[in-house]
Amino acid sequence: MQIRRIAAHQLHTQTGEVLPYGGVAIAENGEILEIFQLEAANPEREGVEFYNGILTPGFVNAHTHMELSFFNGVFVPGGSMVAFLRQIDSLRIDIDQQVIDKALADAYEILKRDGQVAYADIGNAADTVPFKQHEDFDSISFVEVFGANRELADSAWQTAGRVMERFRAAGITQAYFTPHAPYSVGRELWDYLMPELEKAPILSLHFMETAQEVEFMNSGTGAMDNLYRNVWKRTVNIPRIDEVMAHLAHLGKLGKRMLLIHCVALSQALMQQVKSVAPNAAIVLCPASNLFIEGRMPNIPLMLREGMPLAIGTDSYSSSPTLSLLDQLRIVNDYYPEIPLSTLITIATKGGADACGFSDLGQLRVGSRPGLNLLEGKGLLQGSLAHATVRPLANRKGWTA
Repeated sequence: MQIRRIAAHQLHTQTGEVLPYGGVAIAENGEILEIFQLEAANPEREGVEFYNGILTPGFVNAHTHMELSFFNGVFVPGGSMVAFLRQIDSLRIDIDQQVIDKALADAYEILKRDGQVAYADIGNAADTVPFKQHEDFDSISFVEVFGANRELADSAWQTAGRVMERFRAAGITQAYFTPHAPYSVGRELWDYLMPELEKAPILSLHFMETAQEVEFMNSGTGAMDNLYRNVWKRTVNIPRIDEVMAHLAHLGKLGKRMLLIHCVALSQALMQQVKSVAPNAAIVLCPASNLFIEGRMPNIPLMLREGMPLAIGTDSYSSSPTLSLLDQLRIVNDYYPEIPLSTLITIATKGGADACGFSDLGQLRVGSRPGLNLLEGKGLLQGSLAHATVRPLANRKGWTA
């Protein structure tokens, strides 16, 4: 068995303190055999690959829409959620399957180069099935449904059932039904969903993404109500936010993990309520997408002060110009330089692994195979990601560089 001993100026194990001049002995199959610390006066020791940078576990992407990778560069910043939804609804084109598959293959290569070892993926179709049957990642697949009234709910549920059959026929066991968002899932569809959500260990929900969503969920008025009734000419039977919170409280009592995506407009009071009724819920940040759609960032310092578990995701090319988690971290680092770099690394590693239930990932522990990333760049050790790059040294299956 071949072994490499790799060290750097910092080792972020996520099992304890950051180790200055820390390193790992890692087997060819990616297993961590030892964690060690070098002397600061003599870090470049024979038999040890020493790097000027930071070693971390592999990144965990807690929110993707891989099947939408063909949308790269199609949309323009909308200025609001309603404007973005109108862009999506106006795009009525048939995409050739070869185009979809090529875009997916390219997107998966980006995830590998970015040091991602696992991801939680939203889908409305089964285009990712061939990739997930043979991937080098750990993944969770959510078959997402939305429908604002009974007619739409019936159609959405039938379509989702066919998609789920494709996943199960392919032997993809970590695939679960999930609601899209509070503003897009009507009462009838919640009724269809609930038995499945009660059986599944985890769900994903786009949650409190914009002020327009908050207004609609609280009072049934505003730009989103106008979109439904006057633009789309659609009847709606959407539950108010207290009904949605009752659903989350019920699932919280059952111990379900919940990925609450975006949370840009999440108030402190609602944040505290979520924490109380859904102890296994985590907020998944998608900063590039938030800036693209509405030009706002979530209040991450408040989330940290409130003790909310945080993870991070890339969303899709429909609303983000990048599928790199390092780019997402760079945005947060730029907007909130007061947040320690060690916290950002935790969000991208252990935070995502804990939120998704990837028990063997997110931490550099002896006996685990969590992947190994090297972060390098000017200013990195002073806490800046402005010039940072990531070099994956190992993934779930072994050495990569």
